[in-house]
Amino acid sequence: MKKIFLLLLLFSLQIVRAQECSPVALPYTEDFESELYNLIPKCTSKEIIAGNSWAVRPHRSGTYNGNVLTYTPCYEQANAWFFSKPIYLAEGHVYKIEYLYGNNAPNTLEKFKVALATKHKPSAATVAVNKHTVKGACLNLGSNHEVCVPQSGIYYIAIKVESDAYQGELYVDELKIWE
Repeated sequence: MKKIFLLLLLFSLQIVRAQECSPVALPYTEDFESELYNLIPKCTSKEIIAGNSWAVRPHRSGTYNGNVLTYTPCYEQANAWFFSKPIYLAEGHVYKIEYLYGNNAPNTLEKFKVALATKHKPSAATVAVNKHTVKGACLNLGSNHEVCVPQSGIYYIAIKVESDAYQGELYVDELKIWE
């Protein structure tokens, strides 16, 4: 009896979790302001293949004045992913994606790419959006105003950090997608 109760409890938690993560409406903006230190927004996810992890951190210097999605460097090459909330996108429509990005030091070189994924998995990030190399500790605007998906369905904005070892922090903020 206890096993059945436990299974039903786990199953009901999965249903609640799935309901909490239904697709967000367009336009979708993730500004990271409502998140607590070292967490990521609800219904987003991250995966670490090598290096450190993405986390939301306050940044109040230079051109930033609030919480930003941050990758902190380490002794090995970065290979970590952040996946947005689920978004329904339709085939044949053109979408615009924008975000702010930067780093914390003029002497380091950060690299990252942005894609659309059909699942919260690196292997599902198949629709390329942009690829960036960041140097100079300044705020940049990344954008692609001609993103199309191969078929209608649920997608996630996927951000992969690819910096070499011992580089600086990488920041991403004001992530947006609209039609």
